Amino acid sequence: LPGGDSGSLRYLDSVEDVWLRPLYAAASALVVPSRYEGFSLPPLEALAAGTIPVVSDIAAHRETLKEVLPGHLFFDPSSRSSLERALVATEEGGEPLRASILEKFKLVRERYSFVETARLVESVYREALRG
Repeated sequence: LPGGDSGSLRYLDSVEDVWLRPLYAAASALVVPSRYEGFSLPPLEALAAGTIPVVSDIAAHRETLKEVLPGHLFFDPSSRSSLERALVATEEGGEPLRASILEKFKLVRERYSFVETARLVESVYREALRG
């Protein structure tokens, strides 16, 4: 039920930016059940806070997270049982899974750093100006 609790799950509506990092850090996992994303920032924010995302198996998530998350943490967004399997796998993987994912994230996070993003945007503008 959106806006309510169900066991150890908590469903949140809109959250102010100032609360995102503490919420990510306190969570066991972040579930992102999107059917479409242009670029999905919440899983990267969760990883930066040390929290493992469990994400729908869509192109945007595969593109940004395929090097970080094992395949069993991507789920079919139209299947409750697929999500349940991913959550169980996260819980069963425990600290070794979390440590492995966060180590891989260190290698990938520079791709999404402010400096690297600014460099890429600058190159797009330079290319556009060349005509």
